[in-house]
Amino acid sequence: MVMVSVESIVVGPLETNCYLVCSDASCIIIDPGDETGKILRPWAIGMPWPS
Repeated sequence: MVMVSVESIVVGPLETNCYLVCSDASCIIIDPGDETGKILRPWAIGMPWPS
């Protein structure tokens, strides 16, 4: 059975939601809008996302 998780991150000056949908080692980013660094930071420092 595949486990899927959905995480949301508030980004940008309008505080819009960005969603990360992950299953196992794959993730898709939905509606990133702004603040790429904030969205990708967990991967950049080697942390698993979602935790």
